Amino acid sequence: MQTRDDFEDFSAGVLNELRLRLRIAQLQEWRRNGITTLGDGAQFEDERSQRMSRRATTQRDSAHLLERLQRIAAARAVRESMQAAADGPAQQKQIAGRKPATPLDIAGAEGVELLAKGERELCEQLRILPRPYLVVKETLLAEYARTGCLRRRSACSLVRADEQTTRAIYDFFVKSGWIKPPPARDDAGAGRPLVPLAPPDAPSSQPVKQE
Repeated sequence: MQTRDDFEDFSAGVLNELRLRLRIAQLQEWRRNGITTLGDGAQFEDERSQRMSRRATTQRDSAHLLERLQRIAAARAVRESMQAAADGPAQQKQIAGRKPATPLDIAGAEGVELLAKGERELCEQLRILPRPYLVVKETLLAEYARTGCLRRRSACSLVRADEQTTRAIYDFFVKSGWIKPPPARDDAGAGRPLVPLAPPDAPSSQPVKQE
């Protein structure tokens, strides 16, 4: 058991020992780097702090650059995959009686484990890999979350790839309930002339004949 004063003295001694050990380690490092005066040591610490700051800035800039390159690569992969998927349907329209394109096997593709069963079947039919599809999915759902509704035309302009494939993905999202299109306007009465309502019958100004 210790009294309060004994415990405070003991704690102060432990902290002082720690400070001395750190100072000794610093002085030993200075000596290994050829530093023999306290002034040179202070300058050495300032220069090391500046180097660490520049290194942190360089690492941060490199991370931003890598993220940007990854976004560009993902967008390019989406365009290339959708363009490849669009070549099959386009050629089918030109050649009559040609068999439909064989579904793409994505069983071993990267990111397939992130897809639901319906999404896997959609990617196989559209011949689009999971990763590009997930980029399109994230883009459309983010825009829908921001605006609360999404038109098919807006979806095509956001993706900027094969329009037919984008329309198919958009329709799948609407059918799945993930996206709701804007409510359709009721244009049934558009362009019709307004018919003025007939005024109510004016009361007769002639006195009522009493029996």
